[in-house]
Amino acid sequence: ARGDPTADPRRRELLERVLAAYQRALLDMAEMSTDPERRTLLSRAVAQLEAERQRDEGTTWRVHLRQRLPSDAALPLAEELRSEGRVAEARALAERLQSDMAEANETLRGAWGEDLVARADVVVGSTWMDDDQPRRAEELYQRALERLDVLEAELRDRGVGEAGLALVRVRRDVTGRNVLSVTA
Repeated sequence: ARGDPTADPRRRELLERVLAAYQRALLDMAEMSTDPERRTLLSRAVAQLEAERQRDEGTTWRVHLRQRLPSDAALPLAEELRSEGRVAEARALAERLQSDMAEANETLRGAWGEDLVARADVVVGSTWMDDDQPRRAEELYQRALERLDVLEAELRDRGVGEAGLALVRVRRDVTGRNVLSVTA
C-alpha cells in the first residue's frame, strides 16, 4: 500500500498539487513565449495533461508517471559496465535509455533530452567498437554528431551565449574524434 501514493490522502493531495503547479508552469511558459511554435507545443502539452487527468478519472499517479524523464545516471553505469567487460549489458542499458527518451513527453525532453540521447548514442557506439563492429559504431557517432549540431543551432537561436554552448561543442569535438578513430 505504501507504494501507491493515491492510497494515502496526504500524499495524493501533494501529488495533485505538484501536477497542478506543473500545469500552471506550462501555461505561464506558453504565455511568455515569443515563439508561436513553442507556444503551441506548450499549449498542447497542457491540453494533453488535462486529457490524461480526465482519462485517469482523478488518479493523478499515472499522469505523474508519464511526466517523468529518464535519468542520465544510466550512462555512467553503462560506462562502468563496459569497463568491467560487460559490453552487452552496457549496450542494453544505454539502448533502454534511448527507448525511454523516445517515449518521453516532447515538452519535457527539450534540449536536455537531445543532449542525453546524443550521449547515449556515443555509449552504444562505444559498445559496438568494443565488439569490433566499427561500422555500427560509426553510424551512432554520426547520429550523435547530427544531434549535437542541431542542438547547438537551437540553443544559439534561443540566445544562449558562448559559455552555454561550450559544453555542446566539447561533446561534439569528442564525438568527432570517435568518428575519426573509427574511420582511421
